[in-house]
Amino acid sequence: MRRSVVSSEIACLFALGLWCLLASPAFALQTNSTSNASVLPLVLTGKQLQPLLGESLLRLSAFTCAAGKAKPLLFQVDEVNADGRIVSSEASGGKGVAPDESPGVFDENDEFVVMLKDLEGECGGEQLSRVKGKLVSVRVGATFLKEPAYLYILSGERGFVPSASYVEYRAADNRVVTPGYGWGYLPDKPPITAFMSFRDLQGRGDENVVDRLKVRFNIRALRSLVRLRLDEEDLEYSLDGVRVGPVRVTREVTVTVKTVPGFTLKAFARYEHYERLWRGGVRFKVPAVAALFLTSMDVTFAHDFLNLRGLTLSTSGLAQGALVDGTMIEQERSIAFGPEPWYFVSGGGLNQVTALDLEKGLNLKGAALFVDDPEYDDPPEASRGGLPLVGYQFLGWENLQARWYTFGANVALLPGFPEGGATGFYRTLRAPFDVKAGEVQAGPGQGP
Repeated sequence: MRRSVVSSEIACLFALGLWCLLASPAFALQTNSTSNASVLPLVLTGKQLQPLLGESLLRLSAFTCAAGKAKPLLFQVDEVNADGRIVSSEASGGKGVAPDESPGVFDENDEFVVMLKDLEGECGGEQLSRVKGKLVSVRVGATFLKEPAYLYILSGERGFVPSASYVEYRAADNRVVTPGYGWGYLPDKPPITAFMSFRDLQGRGDENVVDRLKVRFNIRALRSLVRLRLDEEDLEYSLDGVRVGPVRVTREVTVTVKTVPGFTLKAFARYEHYERLWRGGVRFKVPAVAALFLTSMDVTFAHDFLNLRGLTLSTSGLAQGALVDGTMIEQERSIAFGPEPWYFVSGGGLNQVTALDLEKGLNLKGAALFVDDPEYDDPPEASRGGLPLVGYQFLGWENLQARWYTFGANVALLPGFPEGGATGFYRTLRAPFDVKAGEVQAGPGQGP
């Protein structure tokens, strides 16, 4: 299916009448774009865009208005099936995700994606008078926006195909490349990162700075009579699909965890790559029989970096931070998240915030993990040492019930120091959008 998006390099015609020209293919930040908000996408579901339900995806275009002129928006529409999974792009090779129930048609599950930084102000009657087709106005408010932002979605005679993109997917080496970072996965372990470059690192923007992602499970069953320690080598994986668009690349993955012999946990993960943001969400259901035997579980996710000497890691419980220098001191051996589950790696031009999304009511303790030891050895790994090994832990996950569980993480490469520090970004990330959408009367469609 062809993605309906607007070109960033050419003057574009909305249906039969609206000509508009993008000011720059570099996608400069707009008025509403503080460094906190500049990395955030706006993801709208069909339920939020009711007037567009039933419209062909090939007919969609989008624009906003700045300085009295209409400006087209780069966007994509991802089809989401009844299982809540994003349907793969054509020729992506994914076979594990069921097709959409209404392919090619915008339905309640589908997602309309645009970058928040590209949105501007409200269009006036003169701009809208040149549009022909069904036109939907979307007003977006948030506590961190000084003024509401607007976008307009048009279902006209035809949509548009992009000539520019914020993200690039290289299937040959399982890598996503953006202006903010490069991120690559192991071919036989699709959730495990083994390449990571940070474009903001001074003099090191193209260098791979990570050994690999490490995943650890410590499982206790039958009232701790049975103890299992599993790592990423013990898990089974399948890459179910890849969706490639100009605004984001999404990977759908299934992970199978074999716990007590005879009992299996399956987790479904979605990884979303944006220009300067990565989002990972995991959901899994504990089988009723397994819930009877599982006592508790600890889970660790950590990136084993090769050499980030000179950078600093901080949490809301360690505001002064810990310097990456290859020497572990006492305060670094037990770093608490504090009241908010995030950690911040900064220095050398880098401002990377990792923030967790934890389901309310989960009976577990979150903790940061930090190892700054060049002799640290915890295979599997390609290079010995952790400078640093940094990540997060879910500890004491007790009283697991036979139900669905969800958790997630966000990794942001901010273009500058976050307003209000990492706490400021964490609160921006969690602030809800106030979205109001409605059909507006378009004009007769005369050209200028």
